[in-house]
Amino acid sequence: MVEHANETPGGSAPPPIPPHLAAALQLAPPPLGKGQSILSQGKLRDGSFEVRVTGDIGSREIGKIIKVLEAQKEILADEDEAAD
Repeated sequence: MVEHANETPGGSAPPPIPPHLAAALQLAPPPLGKGQSILSQGKLRDGSFEVRVTGDIGSREIGKIIKVLEAQKEILADEDEAAD
């Protein structure tokens, strides 16, 4: 007998997680790891963001993070234009 990952032994699937619990689980960020800190966090219209870092972060490292985010922004903008 082949069992699937979402099935318990014996063939019955576990009950689904109630929607209110599933939403609460998605809102709780994972705990900070050893040496991690939150550089920035905030809420957006349809979500939220959090920038976690490890180690000493100065203006030079923040500049690099900004460049990466700007590149990601351009990629998403290009994908949005291609979808239109």
